[in-house]
Amino acid sequence: MRNITRFKLNKRISLKHKGECFILGVSADRKIYVEEFYDETFVAQHEINFDGKILNSIDENFGRNMITPLKVPDDSITPHTPIEHPLNHSGLRYRGLREEEKVMEWVQALPVMNKMPLLQALKITTPPMMIFGIAESRVLSQAFLDETTQIICRRIRLLRALPELQKDADGMPYDYDTISFSILHKYDIETDEYPSLHEALQSQAELQSPQDCLYIGNRLIVSNNGDNEKLSAIYTYDEIDAQE
Repeated sequence: MRNITRFKLNKRISLKHKGECFILGVSADRKIYVEEFYDETFVAQHEINFDGKILNSIDENFGRNMITPLKVPDDSITPHTPIEHPLNHSGLRYRGLREEEKVMEWVQALPVMNKMPLLQALKITTPPMMIFGIAESRVLSQAFLDETTQIICRRIRLLRALPELQKDADGMPYDYDTISFSILHKYDIETDEYPSLHEALQSQAELQSPQDCLYIGNRLIVSNNGDNEKLSAIYTYDEIDAQE
């Protein structure tokens, strides 16, 4: 097994919108095909070379344009979203009632010593004691570095207890809600080991919401969803090998 200690950021390729961003595939001649979903309805697609230049794009432009989807070559490598993964965990709603839903039977506990640095990394001021643990964990995409090591994009929801009972817009009561974030990190299949959540956030600080990942030719390619401030983007990383 190769002993990969880290990846070094090579390039950030800004796209056009602030929505979700997916990798459609990487062709044999190293063209990257990506897709953006934005404004809940519309689509844009791009063909990008390994140097980061956008070669071709189509865009519905908020419904103003009719488009023909880009042809992704049949020889392309595509991201893999596992149906099952050891890190997948679900069972709790986005908000609800702690006692009625027996949340302590479903939530995955977090070590107390990890809560404070995690909240600091997320820039959240909630007291650590109000974070009960992981309500949901889902591997969005996985790429194998070797037979036992994966790089994964993972979405996590933390269960946050609320000090007082509240009601949503429909008048339904709730005394917990959830905090959602996404991370990119390594995962060892044999040992079930991965970095602590705050370490993963800190090591990939440029990524606010990783969605898809592919490993090809000693290069890691990650799609990153946009938000209210930043456009969606493709990040490329070069592999650095070192002996520990």
